[in-house]
Amino acid sequence: CGQNSAAAAVAGGTNGGGASVGVAAGGAGKVEGSGGKGGAAQKELQPEGVRRLDTKFNVALALQDRGDHARAAQYLRELLQVEEQTLGRTHPNVLHAKHELAVALLILGDPQ
Repeated sequence: CGQNSAAAAVAGGTNGGGASVGVAAGGAGKVEGSGGKGGAAQKELQPEGVRRLDTKFNVALALQDRGDHARAAQYLRELLQVEEQTLGRTHPNVLHAKHELAVALLILGDPQ
């Protein structure tokens, strides 16, 4: 039911969009990629930010478990805004958060 630690997910692999995700020597999560048209884009995610994302996801899951799907959806939307920018749209953490948001919206009867 839980998502892999955001720190572990940031620690390796690619996000499927041609960007590599890794942990810099200082412990920050880093996303490097084409950033669309033009030059390379790079965004840093400090360890505190990684923990915050992981915590926000876990709070959303707890809210889901308690039946508070509206608040869970709010948390997941906020989480997705940051994760998509830092990890990329196809990163496993992003996809897992999208899945949980879809579940919350389905239960709420919200077609968005």
